[in-house]
Amino acid sequence: MLLFSFDNINCNKHKMERFLHHGRFYVAFVYAPISFPPLPLIVLKNRDGEQSTIAAVGSLKSMDPDRIILKKIVLTM
Repeated sequence: MLLFSFDNINCNKHKMERFLHHGRFYVAFVYAPISFPPLPLIVLKNRDGEQSTIAAVGSLKSMDPDRIILKKIVLTM
């Protein structure tokens, strides 16, 4: 499972993003083996029958299991 959120430094609650916009910085959340910052990361994209390509680069920000990610849901009748 992979979740993206916009990193809000003024608050401890972060908004979940459905779509990524070019030129903005995002935080990705994954369940993975424990690693400690600063750890460089490279995200690869696999395509059927093609060689893997680099999708993103960055570094490990922190390990915070209590980080709150908010998802906006519109309820209608």
